[in-house]
Amino acid sequence: MSSLFLQGERPLESAARTDTGRVRKLNEDRYVCDEERALFAVIDGMGGEQAGDVAAEITRDCLLSDDDLGEAILEANRRIFERGRETLDQQGMGCVVTAARLRGDQLRLAHVGDTRAYLVRETGCQLLTRDHTVVAEEQERLALTEAAARRLPDQHQVTRDVGGDESMDAACIDRDTVPFEPGDLLP
Repeated sequence: MSSLFLQGERPLESAARTDTGRVRKLNEDRYVCDEERALFAVIDGMGGEQAGDVAAEITRDCLLSDDDLGEAILEANRRIFERGRETLDQQGMGCVVTAARLRGDQLRLAHVGDTRAYLVRETGCQLLTRDHTVVAEEQERLALTEAAARRLPDQHQVTRDVGGDESMDAACIDRDTVPFEPGDLLP
C-alpha cells in the first residue's frame, strides 16, 4: 500500500511511504515525491501479475522524464507492453497510477486504475479520482450504494491499467485540473 501526503503551503511539504503489507514478500509499489518539480505520484504494481514491480518502476521513470502526465503514462504503457512482449516472464505485467503536478495554484491530475486522490481542505474532503474497477462501474451503472457495491464479486478487479493494453490511448487516462490553495492536503 502506498500513501502520499502533500501540504499546499509554500514551501511545499511532502512525504511518502510504502509498505509491503502482510501478504507479499516483494513490494510492487513505487512513488514520486519530488517537491522541487512539484510532482507526486502513487504507483501500484499489480499484485499477482508478472513483474508488477517492474511495471511500476517503468511508470515512475516515465513520469520523471516527461512534464505532461498523460503523455508519460502513455509512454509507460508502451514500454511496459513492449517489455512484456520481449521478456516472457514479464508478460502481462501492469500497474495503476495516480499522478499530480502542481503548477501555481492549479493541481493537474492523471489517473488510471484504483489508486485514489483526495483533496482535503478546511471545508472538507473531496474524492478527485474515480476507480476503474468492475465494482465501481457496476455501482455507477446500477446506482448502487457503497454498501451494496461492497457485496459484489471481483472487488479489486481493475478495468484500466498501465501496460495491459497495447491500444491504450489518451481517453483511457482520467485527467483533471483543480484549484489548490495554501493549506490544502492531497493524501
